[in-house]
Amino acid sequence: MYQSFGAGGGGNFTNEELIGKAIKQHGRDKFVICTKFGILVDPATGTMRPSGKEADLRAQLADSLRRLDTDYVDLYYMHRMDPSTPIEETMCSDVDGCVCRLAKLA
Repeated sequence: MYQSFGAGGGGNFTNEELIGKAIKQHGRDKFVICTKFGILVDPATGTMRPSGKEADLRAQLADSLRRLDTDYVDLYYMHRMDPSTPIEETMCSDVDGCVCRLAKLA
């Protein structure tokens, strides 16, 4: 069965927490988890802006892993290009190993 969930939840990310509970209840091996990075939300104003900076990518992955209550995601992809950040920085200059390293660091 295929199911897709919009986990962002309008910036408060409560959907990721709900999905994390379902994963825990049914087992991580039953899910293929994909999540996006690259949009920062100002908690005070709700204003969104793109960010392809490696530090933000790492922080967003760590936050998603915590909310999803898992130690890895199967696919981590860019929500939107950040014209102010070189793509090499966004991709950590090491496309093959970047997300694997990030999962271990988170």
